[in-house]
Amino acid sequence: MVLLVLVAAVLIYLYEKGKAGTAASTSTEPGTVAASQPQSAFQDNLDNFAQAITQMEGFAPGSRAYRNNNPGNIKVGYYSQDRVGNDSGNFAIFADQGDGWDALNNYITRHAQKNPTWNFYDFFNYYLHGSTTANPVDSEGDANSYARSVAGYIGVDPNTPLSTLFGYS
Repeated sequence: MVLLVLVAAVLIYLYEKGKAGTAASTSTEPGTVAASQPQSAFQDNLDNFAQAITQMEGFAPGSRAYRNNNPGNIKVGYYSQDRVGNDSGNFAIFADQGDGWDALNNYITRHAQKNPTWNFYDFFNYYLHGSTTANPVDSEGDANSYARSVAGYIGVDPNTPLSTLFGYS
């Protein structure tokens, strides 16, 4: 059942993304990314990275992430500017899942582009706690466990620099 829900979520995302256009962006304006590796490899890595995050966030019917159309459980801030509201936990609420997926993908790509030397531990410490030097375990979650799970989903070591995955230098 969970697999069916995840497949449905991915299909919705791909449908919404297709409506917005399929041309690869080469702009470096906010919200867009210019990668140095072929677009298909970049997109595959981004899709896998984002999908792993949604699994860690429990994106399934009935979950906070699903109710809020926010597969990455992104809190209110720069990456949730397109939100239509926020819930009691200060998580962004998006109009549809496509907007939520876009926010998650923008979060991933912008941080990977700005911090190419970060590895999975750095990224997820920042993702959960807002700092790469914060205690990796607190009420927001265990960043080290998160990093190992996402890296395992993708099939890389969690010490892998994001530049290796996304082609940034």
